[in-house]
Amino acid sequence: MREWHDITGPYRSQAWAECARLARALVDDEPFDLSTRALLASVLLRSRQRPLALMQYERLLPLAVGQGELFRAIGTQRRLDELHPPAHRHPDRYRAIQDWFRAVTGPAVPEAPGAPLAADTGPLGALLGLPPEAFSVVAEQSRVVPLELEPQSFDDADGILWVVYFGRIRWAVARPSTGADEPSIAGPGDVIHLPPGEPGERRLELAPETPCEVIHFDPGLAALLSHTIERERAALPVVRPRPDPLAEPTLAVGVARERRRGTRMTVMLENRVALLGEEGTRVAPLHGTVVDISATGLGLQFQAAQVRGARGIQPQALVTLQVGLRHADEALPVTGRIAWIEWHPVAPGQGTEHARIGLEFVAMSAEQRTRLLHLLDSAARSQA
Repeated sequence: MREWHDITGPYRSQAWAECARLARALVDDEPFDLSTRALLASVLLRSRQRPLALMQYERLLPLAVGQGELFRAIGTQRRLDELHPPAHRHPDRYRAIQDWFRAVTGPAVPEAPGAPLAADTGPLGALLGLPPEAFSVVAEQSRVVPLELEPQSFDDADGILWVVYFGRIRWAVARPSTGADEPSIAGPGDVIHLPPGEPGERRLELAPETPCEVIHFDPGLAALLSHTIERERAALPVVRPRPDPLAEPTLAVGVARERRRGTRMTVMLENRVALLGEEGTRVAPLHGTVVDISATGLGLQFQAAQVRGARGIQPQALVTLQVGLRHADEALPVTGRIAWIEWHPVAPGQGTEHARIGLEFVAMSAEQRTRLLHLLDSAARSQA
């Protein structure tokens, strides 16, 4: 990015027209460079040339997909969402991106049931391993944020999870007790993470070295992406997608659905019954009990023998949930992660050993959370 030094001065003084002129010349020289085109689109957007910015983002999306840049594809689609009216956004646009990357890179799942993901899959592999609904929620909750060209400090108590969209940033986590860590350089696609904690105990210090933007993700996603995702490999080979202009005019999306067997669960709130089963099979579901429920997760209890023999019931595994009331027309779809499993033996003559499972909701949209609170309130009233 040495040639970006000419842009730094006009960028710092917010001379967006001059920045656009310089960036456009660089794009003409390197039309397939993602970072420079993203920079051009950004300064066009800042100079209120929305139609020209839209054109650059529409060109950038297939380039990001073609070059295997998942995070930058998500960031570009978020920019397109900002520029398109809601009625023009295809509901399956993020599922299409996930399908494409799964087809090109291979399924982000273990070689055998229960085996961990390879260490080099990283957050990209974990993100691709999410159920499609959860992947779409994660993508739709992200946003692209420009950073000013000056040293900055952040101490958000919830933590920070950024992926560099374009530019280069020097950053470090500083703690009053031990001082700052060794600085790191983050470039396009690199992750910047500040763990959650008390603001006075740690902070993120950064100094952008070039014009830059980051993709801001929910910091709670960091824990999910750092764990293995227990999924089975697809039963059939993945077919390379074909372009589907109805789903996304600028993105090849038409991929056959993978025949995965995921873990599914139905929870009836009034009688606190949990049914645990496996997608794509005719095996009768396991019957359990909901011992605790809140807006953040569930506490469940099953017979230990059933859980020990169930496929996919392991810490950090993902579960597809349907939460509802017995007489409701529609259940709420939610994605959960098994946070822990405890085995509780019982005294002789008092029954069989049972397993308790702590399941936390992940990648839940604001609409889903509102619906869940309404269901919890309705269940509480029915039991009063």
